Amino acid sequence: MLGFLLLFGCNREDLIPENQDISKAKQMIESKQSLPVLKYTKEIQWEKAIVSNGKIGKTIEAPFLLEKNLKIQSKKYELLSTYNRLLFKEQQDGSFKVYHVIIYTNQFFDTNDSSKDLNTLFSTLDGYITILNSQDKAVDLSSGIEKPFISNRSMTSREEETCTYLIEMYDDGTYEYRAKLFCGGIGAGDGPAGSTKTGGANGGGATGTTGETKDPCAKIKEQLAIANIKAKIDELKKKTNLKIESGYSQSRQGPFTALTPSAGSANTDAVNFPMDANAIGYIHTHLDNYERVKTNGDVESVEPIRMFSPDDVKQFLILVLNANRYNIPISDVYGTMVSSKGIYQLRFIGNVADVSQKASSINWGSSLNILYKEIMDNNSLEKGFLKFLNENIGINGIELYKIEDSGNSKKTLSNTGTVTSINCN
Repeated sequence: MLGFLLLFGCNREDLIPENQDISKAKQMIESKQSLPVLKYTKEIQWEKAIVSNGKIGKTIEAPFLLEKNLKIQSKKYELLSTYNRLLFKEQQDGSFKVYHVIIYTNQFFDTNDSSKDLNTLFSTLDGYITILNSQDKAVDLSSGIEKPFISNRSMTSREEETCTYLIEMYDDGTYEYRAKLFCGGIGAGDGPAGSTKTGGANGGGATGTTGETKDPCAKIKEQLAIANIKAKIDELKKKTNLKIESGYSQSRQGPFTALTPSAGSANTDAVNFPMDANAIGYIHTHLDNYERVKTNGDVESVEPIRMFSPDDVKQFLILVLNANRYNIPISDVYGTMVSSKGIYQLRFIGNVADVSQKASSINWGSSLNILYKEIMDNNSLEKGFLKFLNENIGINGIELYKIEDSGNSKKTLSNTGTVTSINCN
């Protein structure tokens, strides 16, 4: 296991706003003391700064936003969401030293929450934390003094060095590396390089399914008997001829929230999948073929694949992890795709531990999208997607169902490559 578990205590009474200290921090950023990541920063949210005095000393933490379409991401841990803060740590002479804090987690996390200061996160967050100094070197502040981050295991020649990058996301789901922030050996407990595995209610890992388990066929039948859900599906069936996807996310309490188009929707037909602690599923369209005008004025033909995309699968797995974290029955989690070629739904009947272990090591992004397209171009929709799940996702328990007025069915792929339909009725 790389890294170590840090358990710090923090007295909440010590969290006293001190405007003069925040002013000092601002002056540091405006002067010559800076961090490489600030070149790509759109806004520092000083009004949401957290001032605390805990185990690592007196600190100020200020969330910051990156420029549009930029994201910090560990190459091998793309399933984990990342959140960024500036950390100002008071020195013996009363001055402050600045650090970049990267928080990795698959749980819902509000980086602006004043109760989630760094001292508290080390013992409560289910995830990883990396602290970088002004030279973008991972450091350990557990003793209150900056020390180089040293894992308790040496990287052998057979182990892959992992790096954390600043990437720019494009409208078609691909991305490009803008900057390499830092590299190191494999991270703490299979986490990102240079990171510390934090505590968390589940001890840092999911172990199984949560709550009631029901047969997916029965759950789908129950779901379609709910008038509001049936109405949403019927509505979306009429929107597959648009040029931008439509859809909804659903909370555990039942209400739906409309999904919004991705940034720069003139060049993409995708929608965003916002995540919160109560999310249990999504319903969205995949479009019919259409034409769009490129920025240079040329007209291009777009032929969407009318089946779940790699990103749809990724979002479904995040929902599974989210449900496990917040004690939502896994049998309530679903992802639905509505297209003119059919309505399909994803369900999960496996072990959540497999998702936690395998999903973060999948190389989500452009390379996976290319493999997916190759498979789908050379197979039927159902066979291609099932092959993609088997060969490129490799997580047992993800099941594909087709929803039809004549009856719902489960789709499976035999060892000979034949798609079999198992009637739900």
